[in-house]
Amino acid sequence: MNHKENNYNLPPFPVVALPKAVADMCSAVAENVQVPLEMPCTVALGVTASCSQKKVIVRIGADYFEPLNLFTLTIADSGERKSPVFRILTAPVHAAQADYIRIHTVEISKSRLRREMLEEQLKEAKRKGSERAYELNEELLEFKQLIVPKLLLNDVTSQKLIDVLEEQGGSITIASAESGIFVDIRTQSMTSGAFDVYLKAYSGDHIDVKRIGRAGNKIDEPRLTMVLTAQTNVAKGMITNKTFRDKGLPARFLYALCASNLGNRRIDNPDIPTSIKDEYNSLIRRLLDNALDTDFPAYELTLSANGRAAYHDYGDKIEVELGADGGFVHMQDWGAKLVGQMLRIAGIIAVCEGQTSIDADIIRRASEIADWYAANAAMLFDKSNNGARNPQKETDEEYLLRKLREIASESNEITERKAKSKTKGKAGFNLEITLRALEERGNITIKTGQGQNKQSTIITLNS
Repeated sequence: MNHKENNYNLPPFPVVALPKAVADMCSAVAENVQVPLEMPCTVALGVTASCSQKKVIVRIGADYFEPLNLFTLTIADSGERKSPVFRILTAPVHAAQADYIRIHTVEISKSRLRREMLEEQLKEAKRKGSERAYELNEELLEFKQLIVPKLLLNDVTSQKLIDVLEEQGGSITIASAESGIFVDIRTQSMTSGAFDVYLKAYSGDHIDVKRIGRAGNKIDEPRLTMVLTAQTNVAKGMITNKTFRDKGLPARFLYALCASNLGNRRIDNPDIPTSIKDEYNSLIRRLLDNALDTDFPAYELTLSANGRAAYHDYGDKIEVELGADGGFVHMQDWGAKLVGQMLRIAGIIAVCEGQTSIDADIIRRASEIADWYAANAAMLFDKSNNGARNPQKETDEEYLLRKLREIASESNEITERKAKSKTKGKAGFNLEITLRALEERGNITIKTGQGQNKQSTIITLNS
């Protein structure tokens, strides 16, 4: 299929920057299913992240590393054949999971039974007040149960996700061709700390959740990959949702605005060549075998000398784009994570190609991919804001000055009481501290015991 230019006037996806086995498979899937190339490329990038995330990180410095998990969102409307692409590219993951369970069924069963026996013995020892309880408790704490792996989740609530993450050793992937996950995040997580699981598991930050009536969850260095597709209105809705944006969820996704092939698709399409499918499946199986093997060591990828120089050059370029005159001025939250996203992509390329370090060529290829996603994000954020660019997030001081000017246009006096009423809906806002900050800057003058009510605090605008 002749992959036409993206309907959004975006450049074509730089497929040759991907590992060869992945690039060949994506091209073949696009031809077979008659979808735009960016769709299988983005799904496959998420799949390879899922397979690599558990045991590998990119080490930049003593206190800075990037895990390899990604949040990807492929944006295509109904009828664009998202589900077949998902099914083909995730098939080897499901096959590897089934094979692992089949091979280790007896071991998994014995491990579960051993834990249950230890728990029963501990209960009995505690009932009898036996000193043996201390030994059994220590043995239980050190016991590593062999669990049934769950590599891909299709639908899960935020609360359940925390439990599954802990059960699976801190690593899991949500992969879905539907967008219901955003409904769950919005409806179930807004009033609880459960929302934080998505943020922390992206960044690898420690999760510690207290539960009422049962044991809580503690997860060190969690890893969550999300490989999702959504229709355009859902993606825009996530970006314009104030809680999502303030929390930083939209900033964590790589977006692919897919061109539409409707009206140009062929009916009789070539099968995916067996050799290409075998190479892709073998790659996924190798990555998963390492992830599932409890004896396979975790390891770090480092930057070579020229790789580090290329990384610095890319970082400098992106920093300019984040400035007041830069291309990311309307999405600074997203752009601020782009260098880290690039390093994650570089790590995935290196793992897929069996490299132990990341050189300048890998950084170049990862940068091309990251830049493609940056172009998509810029387009999506622009469209979601109706083309309006918002240079900087309004500070508390700017917000209060705006509200004080509104009061001044409505009333003869600006009192602290009126200011409190005007700003009561802003979460996390401290009126007293912000008033003092404005006074110190000379924007306002504050006088107590003035005006019509001698007990009022009167605020005068100085500019």
